[in-house]
Amino acid sequence: MQVFYIPSAGANSPCLHAHLPAPHPPKMSTHNSIPKTITLPSGYEMPRVGYGVCLFRNCHPCSSFVFSPRPILTFLSSPQVYQIPSEACPILVVDALSFGYRHIDTATAYCNDVACAYAIEFVCTYGTPSLRNAIVPRSEIFFTTKIPPSLRGYDAALESIRNTVEENAGLEGYVDLYMIHAPYGGKENRLAVWRAMRDAWKKGWIRSLGVSNYS
Repeated sequence: MQVFYIPSAGANSPCLHAHLPAPHPPKMSTHNSIPKTITLPSGYEMPRVGYGVCLFRNCHPCSSFVFSPRPILTFLSSPQVYQIPSEACPILVVDALSFGYRHIDTATAYCNDVACAYAIEFVCTYGTPSLRNAIVPRSEIFFTTKIPPSLRGYDAALESIRNTVEENAGLEGYVDLYMIHAPYGGKENRLAVWRAMRDAWKKGWIRSLGVSNYS
């Protein structure tokens, strides 16, 4: 088991940054005609620049993430993919939020949406170490996730959405943007999944709906 302590010493703390690829601060054009957010058809604002997390294989179940009354991130290790070890995901998301990112993009199929939600809960509770422990309200964080491509049917899709919302306290009851991950399973299945997403939207679990990888 890996235990990471998020100290209040600031951005230069070796415990926070040792051996981890720190995310670059989000860069936006300074031209006044380019806004930092885009208004979605739902009426909600989405940051144009987001922090996407890599796909980690051999993930562990949600129960491997434990929220502690002390500022500690506790979770099990997993093999790494690309350049980032999976156990670093919550640390990196906290770091990204410290650098100013306010849009986190993940997916259930990546097996790290729980880690991202955990990181959001952390900064909403304890603050961001790189910003002198400044608390970031949930309302300022835009969380995107996606329906697993392997899911088939209305019931399975609605259950997956419900689990995402109810089992991740850091999301505070809603997902900002929920998308169909990929156009698999045929037209009938896609329509069933979309109906489930619309019903989840009516329940308040989702604020905006979308699709991914359709082109």
